[in-house]
Amino acid sequence: MSRNEEDTSMMRKRTTNITRDISIDSQNPAHDYEIKPHPKRMRQLLSCGRFLLVTGLLSMFGLLLLAISGIDPAPSNFVSHKIESSSVPSTHASNAAVTTQDWSQCAAYVPKSNARMKAANKTEPLWLPAYPTSLPGKTGGAIYSGFLSALTGIDSASRNYYRSSKKLKRCHYIDDPNDKGITCEIVHPIVPCERPHPSAQSANFGKVVLVAIRNPITAFPAYHQEKAEKYHNTNGQVDKSEWVTFRDQWVGNATHNPLFDEWKKFVVEWRDMSPYSVSLYLPHEWWPDEVKGLILIKQLTEVLKNEGLPVMFKTTTYTHPGKPSDLECMWYKKVRELMIAEEKNRIEEGWYTPDYQPEQRQLLAVELTKFAAQVSEGDSRPGDEQLLAILNEYRDSILSSKS
Repeated sequence: MSRNEEDTSMMRKRTTNITRDISIDSQNPAHDYEIKPHPKRMRQLLSCGRFLLVTGLLSMFGLLLLAISGIDPAPSNFVSHKIESSSVPSTHASNAAVTTQDWSQCAAYVPKSNARMKAANKTEPLWLPAYPTSLPGKTGGAIYSGFLSALTGIDSASRNYYRSSKKLKRCHYIDDPNDKGITCEIVHPIVPCERPHPSAQSANFGKVVLVAIRNPITAFPAYHQEKAEKYHNTNGQVDKSEWVTFRDQWVGNATHNPLFDEWKKFVVEWRDMSPYSVSLYLPHEWWPDEVKGLILIKQLTEVLKNEGLPVMFKTTTYTHPGKPSDLECMWYKKVRELMIAEEKNRIEEGWYTPDYQPEQRQLLAVELTKFAAQVSEGDSRPGDEQLLAILNEYRDSILSSKS
């Protein structure tokens, strides 16, 4: 059995465990496209009046590092675009923010009953393409699944495209057309879905898409760890030497970077797929953050409401300063506390932080910069402002990290 066949088989049997071995692509990613400034697109973007309020000395220092290393982060024919939606906080703004919420008031929080939601009028579920390990929760996004059920009052709100049985197929119960779930997780095109392709299934899914992504610098080792646990029954973290071997083979170098190529292809595929449009990107790093996490869940709640899907909470907050709303308490209990507990367990077990060679970090920063240029200079697509902010945030995070 080939590696792709092995993965497809595993996904059908273990639907909450999404993974596969990567196939090698020897094409030089630096030659995939030529980055040229587009004056019209520039004027459109500048007219938005939303500029990325980050970089400063940090970006200058990062760019200097790249220049010293002989890698040009912005080719001579590239005009940098730093655009950020006013509703999308930067990494630095989030880290500097001081929370005013008194989370101790959530200690006695009790989830609402879902009785009134069972009779709600439901529409088709939304596609949720998720790069592996992007959804919160160690076991196939278990934290996300619990959060979505609490948010919507639907026990099986989060479904997996690859789960198949006599009654369930492609996130739909065959004998109950009214039981459709809320989101349908899929990893296409990492594991290709061609029969039928997602674009050919628009009659059974909502028109907007939610895309879960993660910074490549942490996604790649997490993806490798996930595969080791599921395919090779690894207990605990993989040996550091094993990670280094995997890293040097698959993260590669300036002429061979298959993991980033695949990460980028995943984003591009869903960004450009018709007849859908991306309504919201769900960055892994935002979920537990006291600033960006709250923004993210409120945006997600509004998306679901706008698509006619049931939600249990209002997105407004209490007028009392520092008093969390029901939605915020639910996020705190269902997401933040659980993600912090997972990280605490890893620290207590002595997990190391997977590192990269300096030139590999620089390579990832360069590729993210080039990808952002490609997005900003090409045809505009829904969600591009948020995507650009995320790409810039990921690049800055890579440049500012020490290891």
